[in-house]
Amino acid sequence: MRLSLSNINKIGKADIKINGLTVIAGTNDSGKSTVGKMLFSIIKALTNSKDSSKSIDDTINTKVKALYRSLSDFDMLYGTSLKKDIFGRNPSIQIARLIKAQSKVVFEILSRISAAMEEAEIKPLHKAVVNNLISELLVLMKESGTHEGMLKRELQAILKAEFMNSVCTYDTEQSTIVFSDESGSKELSVSLSDNNIKEVRGGNGCFFDDITLIESPLYLHIIDALSSARTFNEEERGVLASFKPLVNYHIKDFAKKLESFKYSIMDSLFSFDETEYMNNITGGCFSFDQDSKNILWIKDDKKFQVVNVASGIKSFGVMQMLKGVESINERKILIWDEPENHLHPEWQIRLAAMLVEEASKGIPILVTSHSPYFIQAIRYYSNKMKMEKFVNYYMADEQENGTCIMNDYTEDLNKIFFKLAQPMNDIINMGL
Repeated sequence: MRLSLSNINKIGKADIKINGLTVIAGTNDSGKSTVGKMLFSIIKALTNSKDSSKSIDDTINTKVKALYRSLSDFDMLYGTSLKKDIFGRNPSIQIARLIKAQSKVVFEILSRISAAMEEAEIKPLHKAVVNNLISELLVLMKESGTHEGMLKRELQAILKAEFMNSVCTYDTEQSTIVFSDESGSKELSVSLSDNNIKEVRGGNGCFFDDITLIESPLYLHIIDALSSARTFNEEERGVLASFKPLVNYHIKDFAKKLESFKYSIMDSLFSFDETEYMNNITGGCFSFDQDSKNILWIKDDKKFQVVNVASGIKSFGVMQMLKGVESINERKILIWDEPENHLHPEWQIRLAAMLVEEASKGIPILVTSHSPYFIQAIRYYSNKMKMEKFVNYYMADEQENGTCIMNDYTEDLNKIFFKLAQPMNDIINMGL
């Protein structure tokens, strides 16, 4: 797979292969995380759009009912007969069916409503309510007939929820996203301007079943709060109460998957060898305690609350839990943003070994990192496990205009190590 980005957030240009294990190196605020967030958004939109037709049908039903209700209310308020004159005895469900079938009759009905609004002596506010409903129904009618329309709707909602409606690079006229398979025969192409999608082409083939983005294992001890939080697009639609915290889409998705661990039968989903490997590194494993109804850390038959468990242990714990609920496999991508955080170099190396091992089993993985320890460990274990042909290394190089270019350094890793080790060299040269 290949993901190409142009003028997306901090990224001026990027052309990234998803070929097994992909490593993106760079300093802070260089656009590393943007690649993972965009890949997450694309996969989620592709998978979610499979069910978008039902979602659009439900939305059409809701909008038509709202239109009926508005006209009925205005008839009572102003003494008009708009609803009867336009719809006659046709129930809302029949009109909704005509819209879904893209019947020409619908255009005539909606045109009559617009004309009636112009003639009726009602408040401009009430006219606007009806006219907006008509516009939304026309858009939904168009979307219900095309895959691109449904995908555009889904991707726009996810980009708002993931990037907080700030996707495009500042002061740029157009941004583009291209996602394709190895052959290039199945390609999704998206053009954006002012953070809004202008055009979607392709995307008929869904390459994966799901994707998970790990931003921080520390979310483990607040999963209840995060799984019930709201995302940006949910806030706009008024789905959840405004007092709930606002989070990115990938955070809520991650929290819900960890929460589902409570209801999984871990022993049947997580192999003994992997559990034993976790035990050898951390000295224990996570489990759901039926008595307290909480996820606990179990070590030497002793139980510990998650909040009291070291951050490094949580890193291995989230991997155990995600595999336990089958959120990671060859059809479900794993993205991990700076997995070395909170880990001593020794455990960075062990986590790198685990990720290379998972990639060797066919699990697509993308990681970002600014740790030379971690990246060197990836290189060592990929060579040891004969995975070097399926590991690609990129680094974000800053440009004068403030954006970054993602360059491929797979054949010259020394450039990555030189850049990441530069602060240590600077300190040594100070003579302290």
